[in-house]
Amino acid sequence: MKVTGFDLKKSAHESSIAFGKIVIENAIQIEISIKEGKNGLFVAFPSKKGKDNKWYNQVRIIDREVSDLIQEQVIYFYEKNIKDL
Repeated sequence: MKVTGFDLKKSAHESSIAFGKIVIENAIQIEISIKEGKNGLFVAFPSKKGKDNKWYNQVRIIDREVSDLIQEQVIYFYEKNIKDL
């Protein structure tokens, strides 16, 4: 699985350092944000607050290997192209 398109920008919002869209395999576009966690950068996928005030994922990558590949590709792109702007 490959990320084939990136449209990321630095964020002024304190909870994320970048945001935008990625395209997977020229077929699926997903809005994402990049956040700084306890263990470094990670890609956050869309979530929505439910009536019970809990957050629920709207996109979930079930296959761990695919999830890791997407995380690696997005963070690599961010570090090479966006981080120092």
